[in-house]
Formats: sequence, C-alpha cells, structure tokens
Amino acid sequence: MYANFQRIPTLYRWLLASFVLLLLFLLYTAIFASGVLINLTLHADQWLLHRPLTSVDCVFREWKPLGDPPFSSFLTVVLGIVCLWLGYRKRVLPYLVLLLLLGLGVEVVGKQVFSQPVPNSLGYGMNTLSCPQVLRQPRSVRLMVMMGYVVAGSSRFR
Repeated sequence: MYANFQRIPTLYRWLLASFVLLLLFLLYTAIFASGVLINLTLHADQWLLHRPLTSVDCVFREWKPLGDPPFSSFLTVVLGIVCLWLGYRKRVLPYLVLLLLLGLGVEVVGKQVFSQPVPNSLGYGMNTLSCPQVLRQPRSVRLMVMMGYVVAGSSRFR
C-alpha cells in the first residue's frame, strides 16, 4: 500500500489531504450546529471559573489577540516575505492575501451563524480571568508572559 501511495503525484496527495481536512471540518461544523457541544462548553467554562487563577491564565490572556485581523495581516506579510526570501514566485503573494481574506470571511460569517449562548453570570465571571496583575506591568514583563516565561512562585503573578 505504501508503494501505491508513493506513485500518486504530489499534487493529488495535497488535494487528498485537503479533502480529508475539509470533511473533518464539515463533520465538526455539523456537530457544533446541532448544539450537542453547548452543555459541555458551559460545564468547562464553569469549571474554569471556580478554580484559582494560575500563571497560564495570564499567558492565554496575552495570546488572545493573536487571531485578530491586524495580527493575522502581520503574519501574512511576514510569511510573504519569507516565501520571497526562500525563492518562491511572486505569484504566491495574492494567494496568501486570498487565504487571509477567506479565513477572515469564514470567521465573521461563522460567528454570526453559529452563536454560542453564554449566561450572564458566566459572562461576568469570565472577566475575572482577565489576569489583572499583568495589566499594570511594563511591556517587557508582558512580553515575557506572552512567551510563557513566568517564574513559578513569582510574587508578581499571584
């Protein structure tokens, strides 16, 4: 079977891999749209709210804006520069921009179509996970937290 897989051209292997990922995405979307996961998500959120804050919460708080459009655009520009530096054709740049716009469009439409209800009490409780001890720290300390470098037992992050 491995020998037969090696005879398939690379293009078709990539298409097969993308088709499998598309099927997994559609399966997950169907499961999510049915509402089966709402109770599990609410239960996990309630569990998160009733535990003590840890330094990992601060790291996740700093990672929160990584999916926002400005940072995604920055990553697309960096990826485009790396692709040009590695010798790819300039034709790859419009494809990167198209992927960025497609991803942002899917995110915006998905958030409108598949809204996830959150009770008011849980919504207020989620604000307690905002890691207020990092908000007044200098940018260098916040950068260290973003990289995950938090010294265990440090009095700053208790």
